[in-house]
Amino acid sequence: MDINSLFRDAWRITWQRWILWLLSLLMFLTMIPALALAAAFGGVAGLMSAPDLNLPGLHTLYQWPLWRWIVIAAGMWAALVATTSLTWILQVATVRGAALAADQAVLTLPTALAIGRQRLWSLLKLSLTFGVLMMGLALLPSLAAILMSVTSRGQANALGLLQLTQTGLTPVSSALGLALFLLMMAIAVEDLTPLKALRRTWGILRFGWWGFLLVFGLSFLPSVAVIALLLPLVISLPLAFVIANGWLIPLLCGAAAAPILLFILLFTAVFTTTMYTLVYRAAARLSQPSPSATPIPV
Repeated sequence: MDINSLFRDAWRITWQRWILWLLSLLMFLTMIPALALAAAFGGVAGLMSAPDLNLPGLHTLYQWPLWRWIVIAAGMWAALVATTSLTWILQVATVRGAALAADQAVLTLPTALAIGRQRLWSLLKLSLTFGVLMMGLALLPSLAAILMSVTSRGQANALGLLQLTQTGLTPVSSALGLALFLLMMAIAVEDLTPLKALRRTWGILRFGWWGFLLVFGLSFLPSVAVIALLLPLVISLPLAFVIANGWLIPLLCGAAAAPILLFILLFTAVFTTTMYTLVYRAAARLSQPSPSATPIPV
């Protein structure tokens, strides 16, 4: 595997194929509902778990029956699975678009989105297995903390339970996320079913683990620029409460930084996705070829 050649190809594809930027932007937009739902549910759990917190209307939440919270959590669970499924479809389309671009194929938005019936069916299976499990793990700490908070004697321990479960489930969620990522790469590049993709990942990891690890490390480099851009905003926030019309200063700082931050995020997403795709293809050529893999349609 010639990592220098892969890096040059990824750099060229990133700057020449604007469709990948559009797909990444659409993927970010589809992530907003899921992030908002999870953040809202987690925020409610945090407020209800905090002892001696007296906010208007908060006492009403403690009076809700347990079944209502369970129904709300189940509805959010289903909504999270649905929204993340759409995000996964766009992610597979982006990976497939990067593979098409590497083959010098004509890349248009309809071509990239035409992932095929087999890939859609495979993603549906992943949503009903990995998606259900991962979204359940994401909501479980908050739900447990809320259910403990509404009991008469559990409120004092709810915050500790929330923190403990979140910490304990993080390694499990990370492992599931890694497995899901490799399965999606196999589905996007080789059009494999989830079960065959699961068998395929061992050969891919055996030959390309160091390439994936290198790209993973590179994805953190832009965070330095992100921190530098956010620093003026963070510093100027206290001015909104100190001087007259001080809110204009952080507003202007945020407005100036927003387009640059969006560019950095999109560039990082496109470049790393392309690099992951090229590393996967190179590792796939080095490993035993999958007899079930089908060529990527152009």
